[in-house]
Amino acid sequence: MRLAVRALLVAALMLPLARAAAQQPQRDSTARRDSIADTTAAHPAVPIPGADTAAQDTIPEAPYAHAEQPAALEIGPSYHWDRRELAASGAFTVAELLERIPGVTVLRPSWIASPTHAMYQGNGDRVRVFYDGLEYSSLDPRMGGLLDLSRVQLWTLEEMSVVRGADEVRVYLRSWRVDRRVPYTRVDIATGDLDTQIYRGFFGRRFRNHLGLQLAGEQYGTNAPQSIGGGDALVLFGRLGWSRGPWSADVFLLRNRFTRDAEVSLLGAPPIDGERAKRLDTYVRAGYGDPERGAWAQVMASLMQLDETTPTSGFTVVPDNADTTTVAHQYMAAAGFTRWGARLSLTDRLVTSHGGQVNALVANASLDRSWFALAARAELRSADSSSSEEITARLAPLPFLQLTGAVGRRHGGSIPIANGITARAEAGVRVLNVWLSGGVLRRTATILPAPVVYDPSFAAVAEPAATGAVFRARGKVYQDLGLDANVIYWSEAGAYRPRVESRAEAYLDTRWLSRFPRGNFGLLASLAYQYRDPLLIPVQPASGDIPDFVASTHLHEVTARLEIRIVDAVLFYQQRLGLVNPYTNVPGFIPPRQVSVYGVRWDFFN
Repeated sequence: MRLAVRALLVAALMLPLARAAAQQPQRDSTARRDSIADTTAAHPAVPIPGADTAAQDTIPEAPYAHAEQPAALEIGPSYHWDRRELAASGAFTVAELLERIPGVTVLRPSWIASPTHAMYQGNGDRVRVFYDGLEYSSLDPRMGGLLDLSRVQLWTLEEMSVVRGADEVRVYLRSWRVDRRVPYTRVDIATGDLDTQIYRGFFGRRFRNHLGLQLAGEQYGTNAPQSIGGGDALVLFGRLGWSRGPWSADVFLLRNRFTRDAEVSLLGAPPIDGERAKRLDTYVRAGYGDPERGAWAQVMASLMQLDETTPTSGFTVVPDNADTTTVAHQYMAAAGFTRWGARLSLTDRLVTSHGGQVNALVANASLDRSWFALAARAELRSADSSSSEEITARLAPLPFLQLTGAVGRRHGGSIPIANGITARAEAGVRVLNVWLSGGVLRRTATILPAPVVYDPSFAAVAEPAATGAVFRARGKVYQDLGLDANVIYWSEAGAYRPRVESRAEAYLDTRWLSRFPRGNFGLLASLAYQYRDPLLIPVQPASGDIPDFVASTHLHEVTARLEIRIVDAVLFYQQRLGLVNPYTNVPGFIPPRQVSVYGVRWDFFN
């Protein structure tokens, strides 16, 4: 059945490609334009012989509205990826990019079908995801309120930006848009170990009446032993929109039908239950202006729905929930102004779910100058949730010296111990084009939620305040040779927080313009090494009030990537290797020691 679905999907994706190829006029090879995978970039007009209107078709239409991305005041480059960089990152999920953020610990039992959580400073509630301005909700009761990042569709994105706050990480995602009348098509095909197969197809076009249509789909599947777990998914993406001048309106739909096989725990605990479900995310948006310049405003109404058709096995903390539906509605109104390095915005977000509702009023303000930058954020939430205020500053007294700091206060809510003041301070110097920085962060006492999807005995726990040291190195060492490394060292290990965690990646990213001045060639090669001390997870005590702990092994993982771009096609290969055999990321679950994935991405412009 899976093979039949894959074959049908590939055939459906290849039909528009064949049609586009048949209609493609012959061009003078000396006038061929460079390949640009990101259709939101400014494409040069390319004259096509015999087509008088071709040059006009390359003139961009007014773009659809897109979500605000608040200022991220980092030392050196910020944690931001555009569409080309997301595709070239080698990441299959948002969690894999968050592993590059110091202080973020990712829990993933095995391979891409496994439920995946991210903790910041040990707290799973402090990683928040905003998709097109809407806060992404965890609808699956199996997750115990934590967000499963394997269900956030990274391949649908145009941009991803991460803001490190004082005590939380906020991930801002913008979905893919098109603004050209020239039809755009892309196909991704990948295969690899554990019978991993991934197929993606994209089509987008704007029309002369200012309407636009985008369609995309992904089908992936992987088969693995019960100790690893497999699964598959069919995800469909659609957008119908209109824009003219500063005004725009669009309807968006993202539908994910997925299955997950059970994964057996080696600790004798109940397995991660298999699951069969469908998730629907859809919204209607109207907007004026662009959050990157001038005055802007947006209103949105959305529906998030999860339909589960697989009963639990009785092992999880969730009762039998066969054929249950979880629905959340979210309504948002936002307005702001951006100019002269200043950003001001006000967002009101109302979420209704499970018969209750939460209202959040968020104000953002920032000012960015060459030597000084300041950002302030305040979020006022309903009485049953905690509100917060946060101030971040960056000072650059010299071109090679930068200082940053953030202070946040959390208050209100139903758990007083989770309230308090947190802070982070760093200093950095630039050596060549690499920023070397170090600093400290202070987390207040808090309640850490439990990732019960892995084991119902995993327990929430009250943790005291903690202090950690952070060191980072980011930038180009020499010409196209770069480095991205970080390490965090806590004064002591804590629940859901290893004492030492690090990641270092060296990469070569070049277009070799001296040999290929038209930019029709590109090479990306990288080698990354990730280390983590054993992760302590509290479990419900057999007796008494002091919880017991289980621990993962030391994590030593190497990832090698190679990408070669020739005109409009990208050939890629990736291999992940665990240096310890066996090793565990989540106690009780042994991931595959070695996984290789390879394939091609191919862009077409008709």
